[in-house]
Amino acid sequence: MDSVYDRALVEIGNNNRYQKQYDILYNVGLVLLWSMVYTNIILCLTIVPHMCKIPDNSENITEYSWKQKNIPTYIDIAGEVHFDSCLLFTSTDNHNHTKDCNDFVYDKTWYESTVSTENNWVCGNELYVANILSFSKIGETLGSIVFGWLGDAWGRRPTLLLSLFMIIAGRFLSLIGKNSYIIFMIGCIISAFPSWSVPQSASLISVEFSSSSRRTVITTLRFASYSIGMALMALIFWGLRDWKLLLIATTASLMPYLFLCWKLIESPRWLHTRGRNKECVRALKLIAEKNRMNLTAETEAELLMSIPDVDKSVNPLILFAGKRLALITILQIILWACITLNYTVLVLRAGEKSDGNPFVNFAWQCVVEVPSNFIGAWLADSIGRRKTGAISNLITAAMWAIILLRDTTSISLIRHWLFSSIIVIIGRLSIFVSYYALSLFSIELYPTGLRQTGMAYGNIISSCASAVAPYILFMGRRYDIRVPAIILTIASIIAVASSLLLPETLNVKLPETLEEAQNFGKRSKAYEPTDIQAKDNLLPLQEIKK
Repeated sequence: MDSVYDRALVEIGNNNRYQKQYDILYNVGLVLLWSMVYTNIILCLTIVPHMCKIPDNSENITEYSWKQKNIPTYIDIAGEVHFDSCLLFTSTDNHNHTKDCNDFVYDKTWYESTVSTENNWVCGNELYVANILSFSKIGETLGSIVFGWLGDAWGRRPTLLLSLFMIIAGRFLSLIGKNSYIIFMIGCIISAFPSWSVPQSASLISVEFSSSSRRTVITTLRFASYSIGMALMALIFWGLRDWKLLLIATTASLMPYLFLCWKLIESPRWLHTRGRNKECVRALKLIAEKNRMNLTAETEAELLMSIPDVDKSVNPLILFAGKRLALITILQIILWACITLNYTVLVLRAGEKSDGNPFVNFAWQCVVEVPSNFIGAWLADSIGRRKTGAISNLITAAMWAIILLRDTTSISLIRHWLFSSIIVIIGRLSIFVSYYALSLFSIELYPTGLRQTGMAYGNIISSCASAVAPYILFMGRRYDIRVPAIILTIASIIAVASSLLLPETLNVKLPETLEEAQNFGKRSKAYEPTDIQAKDNLLPLQEIKK
């Protein structure tokens, strides 16, 4: 039987004008602008091609010959000769000794300036970039825990406001302290700490005053806006060319939402569960007025008199209760780590690992995420979750193997920028399909009371894996260009095996109790296929991007 709150939603309209206007303003507009601020730091920290600054040509020789007299060369694993980016000969006549560069010349074909070029965070200081990105992800991990609790304790609206303020303040602090490694990092951590609380809080408010049939629409809008916002951010940087202008433009665009969210209603469902029934009724009446409907006196009276049920806390270690449930949890943790590592490295390298336009390349990779939800849903319901996860991770492994071949060969076709872009775009799509299958597993393999806990594990592991990703790229730049592709090919193969070891959940009766979860997947009449599609109770993927 529906609760009094659910009946109230029907009376005031749970799929009407107010809900649709809210979606446009917050699940599309806010998320799109937020995603630009959330991801702008990736391109701002791009390490562009660089070379040591050499004295003016004082001899009557060609510029190339003058470079040869000042800069050592090396042969890469593809057999091509390159000038060293970080070393100089001690003198033009002595080629037996080298020294580190103090000044650099940067390629300004695409970027007029980045944080790295402005502060010379290259060569020996390149680790600064990896540290900033990594510590930001660690802050994001802690913030997901803290702001998840604040959202339930304080409410959705104040949490959203605080998150917006911290993100904006952190970005401007980084801008003010642009020449200080410590201040810049502190600003990035402040911005990252509440980062995913913004789209989550906005979506929760929407979900909690809308019909259940609108949940997939809300989630699709949210994540499509996220991907499109990332693409727009790259194109804006293409036009501005300067990282400071990008940071100012994207961050300032988010500021009006501080005032809009100040006038935003609190989630009436949250108010109801907290026993704040008078405030709940006021919020419902406001929605009813916008929808041109009415809350009946009987329902209002029942709402005011109702006493909400108090949720009981669940011990997160219970996911490891019993061998089978523990195995399922461990396999999913491995999947979260491997898939997130693939995604984060691909995003971080998108702005610099391109022989063509890095901004267009970055934008295309973001746009391809939009249809991945639909492809993932179709595959998961056609061939099952296990095969979808295994095939998509296998494609990702093939992508990294081709990238490894590209970095170690001189074959013109494989090294052509268009071929490379197509391969990476296919890989980006396959990674998101993997995420979709994994999100279904996380919801379907756990009983109802433990599904949120299972997703929380995924969020934490994802953020930890994201913190490792910058160092993988660092090793590729500083030690061996093959390192990232080798590591991620192995990770993708491990993800294939993990997907195949999980039990299939397509058209299968889902576990409702801990005992059923511990026996899920065993041959039993209790788990024979049913006519009910599991997808009817699911949200699309990217809850993982918290």
